[in-house]
Amino acid sequence: MARVGDVVTVTDAAAARARELLARSGATGLRVTVQSSGCDGFVALLDLADAPRPDEIEVEDNGVRLYVDVPSMLRLPGATLDHTRTRHGAEFTWDHPGCAPEQHTKHTEETA
Repeated sequence: MARVGDVVTVTDAAAARARELLARSGATGLRVTVQSSGCDGFVALLDLADAPRPDEIEVEDNGVRLYVDVPSMLRLPGATLDHTRTRHGAEFTWDHPGCAPEQHTKHTEETA
């Protein structure tokens, strides 16, 4: 199993919130899918998952398993997954230094 840190950096805040969501849902990991967004940007989406699909690679760090398909994996190196709370709510955010400022912060709003 690869380490998440070899692909992305997961902050302590993101790991703590992910562990909370996983414990509450009974899921074993987070599925990461990178999709096209806008003119030439990408967005990395997170979903709760019970196991990796046959076409996914399992990576783990900080007590959090991520299930990532190969095309998404190729777009993630250098990215950081964080979790922030504001008075308006909470969200996971992605930052990727290789993207333009208007493209590099992408998030998946929490539904749990």
